[in-house]
This record gives sequence, structure tokens and C-alpha cells, in this order.
Amino acid sequence: MIRTIEEFVVVRKQLSLVEDALAALRCEVLPKHRRNFEILAEGYIEQIGRLREETDAYLGIVISKVTPTGNEPHQADNQSELGQDSITVQA
Repeated sequence: MIRTIEEFVVVRKQLSLVEDALAALRCEVLPKHRRNFEILAEGYIEQIGRLREETDAYLGIVISKVTPTGNEPHQADNQSELGQDSITVQA
């Protein structure tokens, strides 16, 4: 849990390093071996998620899923569901 601005800065640096490592892995491994990339990337992706959760908590950002009303236009299965998250900031 981040308690100070100094800890926040450290976690942001860690996040940047992990994202850079994932980007390098993507450039070097993905074009040659997609399955290897997926396996190797899993740990980086999980770490990025944990670090983002920590920074969001420190900043007071709460992300929650919006419950569909049934009035939304139909989307193909391969498209992301934009607008399905609600983001708020808690002070």
C-alpha cells in the first residue's frame, strides 16, 4: 500500500520499468513466437495490474463495471465494450 508521495514515485518508476520490459518482449518475441510471448508476458501483465491497482488506490480512483441496461447497440464478439467501465475519484 502506498502511503506517501515518495512511495508513489517509486511505484510509478517500477510500473514504467515493467511496462518497458513488456514492450521489449513484445518487439523481440511476439513476431517470432506468439505462444512464447503469451506465456512470458503473463507475469509482466499481472505485475502491471497490481502496480496500477496500488497507484489507483493512492490516487483515490475507483473503477467499476457498469451494468448494461439492454438498450445498448449490439456489438460483434471481437470488439471491446467501450464505455462499460465507470471511473470515479474519491477524495
